[in-house]
Amino acid sequence: MGLRPPASRTCSAQLNVRYDSTPGAWPAEEDAALGRPAKDGSVRTGQRQEREKGGSYAKNLDLAKAEMLCLEDGSDLGEVHEALHGRRLRPQDYTALITELRHARKWRLAVSVGDWLVEQPVKAGAEALPNRVHYNAMMRACAAAGQHEAAVQLLSAMAERGVAADSQSLATAISACERQGGCTREAIALLQPLVRTVEAEAEAEAVDTSFLSLAATLGPLPPLMPLGSRDKGVLIACTSAMNACQKGGEWRAALQIFTWARARGLQPDSFCYGIALNACRSGGAAQQAVELLQAVLNPNPNPNPNPNPNPNPNPNPNPAAGRAQGQRRPGRARRRAGQQPSPQPRLPRTRTRLE
Repeated sequence: MGLRPPASRTCSAQLNVRYDSTPGAWPAEEDAALGRPAKDGSVRTGQRQEREKGGSYAKNLDLAKAEMLCLEDGSDLGEVHEALHGRRLRPQDYTALITELRHARKWRLAVSVGDWLVEQPVKAGAEALPNRVHYNAMMRACAAAGQHEAAVQLLSAMAERGVAADSQSLATAISACERQGGCTREAIALLQPLVRTVEAEAEAEAVDTSFLSLAATLGPLPPLMPLGSRDKGVLIACTSAMNACQKGGEWRAALQIFTWARARGLQPDSFCYGIALNACRSGGAAQQAVELLQAVLNPNPNPNPNPNPNPNPNPNPNPAAGRAQGQRRPGRARRRAGQQPSPQPRLPRTRTRLE
């Protein structure tokens, strides 16, 4: 009697129970072992749920992407409902779907996915969708198309639904203002919550934030999550706001944002320095451009340089001189005295004969 089951049967990975692998068949002994009857409509294992509801998550995501990419960018919610209704998709799958629509340059469809998620009923114990990650993905789609008004409307929707934003949310909306151009006041208004939060958490002396006077009046913005010590979203937001100011002719505001970012220890990168130099060129600020170049060439100046760079207070160019007399190598000591080192005796090689 062979130990391997027949070819027409397979084994359950959970209970090691053989059952018929034909579609629709399910072992009654597995249901009995799990404490539930076979035909009561109760919750099944993941393998049976996948079979009953139409395939894996990856398969449903591929089908949803194919149907959504076939739609026009201005399709209504009815067509989006037909493409997404009944699909077994997880929250991260909706994020991947919105990202795919962004790559296809269909930002309206990406926003429609979020609108469709708002109308879906929330299951008990589940998270309400769309969440912050979905809103950030939708705003990236709007930023790629240069639609800053749609990005600001998404921030207002987050505020209405009580979804907290992070630094990436505001940085993405500012990037939409940067790409569209002519939205300097809107970009500074979106940067204002980040600046206020950083100033409230800073323990150093106050820094000039007069550039915030150019901020436009926007709708309600969502509450901001606490900023971490390694949060890079603030620097990205400052860089995008500087570029928006430089394109809009507000070169002084761009330099003020750069000065504030350096004073708060955000460590501007080369791209941020390049935008600041372009702002200096636009305003004819030669002296400030020279100071920026000096800061690039010497980012960490030492006000009290040590004339003796060697950290050892008693430097010794001869490392062997600091050793004890008994630890010196005899050959090296004789060479210093002008003597030739005596050759070491060589032991004769012997072969051990295996008995």
